[in-house]
Amino acid sequence: MPYPGGVWAAACAHAGHTCNPVPVAVDLGRCTNCNWMVNGCRFGAKRSMLLNYLPAAEACATDIRALHEVQAIAPASTAGYRYAISYLVLDPDDYRVPTGAGTIEAKLVILAAGAMGTPVILQRSAACRTRSAGTSRPTATA
Repeated sequence: MPYPGGVWAAACAHAGHTCNPVPVAVDLGRCTNCNWMVNGCRFGAKRSMLLNYLPAAEACATDIRALHEVQAIAPASTAGYRYAISYLVLDPDDYRVPTGAGTIEAKLVILAAGAMGTPVILQRSAACRTRSAGTSRPTATA
């Protein structure tokens, strides 16, 4: 089913929106509407994050730090900042080995760690808040 067809497309159109691919993420000249975007485009139309989102973020003065793995997000302690992001710096030769750690405080955080990474960060962040508040999480008992 191509993007412009189907129930989802009709619902979007009724709401005044479209479900067509975002031009920055898809080369519309190469897109055949084959519906393989989720699994990887067979025709090379899906663009890489390295070619679209990261350069756009850098153009807006975003600080992109390679080899930094977010551990948790918590409330900031500095006035004027909302979030404190704790991270590990990873060894470029072996990503399993941390070589340092730190915390960045920010007014805005965009969490985009993918389907596997985002829930893990959110769970660790909730566990950190629970420990810092002095409460414990409920546990199941038999």
